[in-house]
Amino acid sequence: MYEDYMENLFDRRPMPIVAPKVGEIFLYTVRRGDNVYAISRRFNTRVDYIKNMNDLDNQMMIFPGQQLLIPVLFEKIPPVKPQPPQPPIQPRQSYELYF
Repeated sequence: MYEDYMENLFDRRPMPIVAPKVGEIFLYTVRRGDNVYAISRRFNTRVDYIKNMNDLDNQMMIFPGQQLLIPVLFEKIPPVKPQPPQPPIQPRQSYELYF
């Protein structure tokens, strides 16, 4: 019985990823290793919104199996591609002026 409980509690199967749309609120089941900050980053929302929607205290303790309401507020911004390096600037020939 204990092994079945632990197997269900710490399910190692990959979680299917369904991209929620901006403005949606959905139910998320907390998994082992999750924290409120990581969840907010994963779903492009803010920690304080998750905290307020789920009546979490300042410690924001969450547990595997707990269900949280998650508001999706922002679209995911694609990462910026680095620019190719620019060639170094070569000094130009200078002229001295005599007066």
